[in-house]
Amino acid sequence: MSLRWSLVQLKKILKKENPDIIHLHSSIAGFLGRIAYYANKFNMEKVFYNPHGFSFLQQNESKLKRTMFYALEKFASRLGGYIIGCSKGEFVIKRTRSYLITLQSIFHSMILYG
Repeated sequence: MSLRWSLVQLKKILKKENPDIIHLHSSIAGFLGRIAYYANKFNMEKVFYNPHGFSFLQQNESKLKRTMFYALEKFASRLGGYIIGCSKGEFVIKRTRSYLITLQSIFHSMILYG
C-alpha cells in the first residue's frame, strides 16, 4: 500500500466522518493526517499531533532520511494544528526549531485513572 493511496483513503474517511477533533500519533500518521485534514478544508484548530519523538532526530536513520523527515515536518507544521510534546526534549526542539511554533503543551508520561 502506498502513502499516496493511504492519503486518498484518509481524506475520504475524514470527509465522510467529519470528526470533532483529530489526534494523530507518529510521524507518518501525523504527516498524512494533517495533509488530509487540511485538504478537506477543515478547521486546523481541531488537529492535535503527538509525535512521540520527532523522526528527524533519530540518529539510527541516515542523514538523508533525517533531512527528508525534517522537510516533511516543516511543511506539515505550516498547515496548522497543534503539536503536543510528551517530553522535555520535544519542548527544547520546539524552542530551537522556529517552524514548530504550534507546540502547545508538554505532558510527561502519565496514566489517568478514573
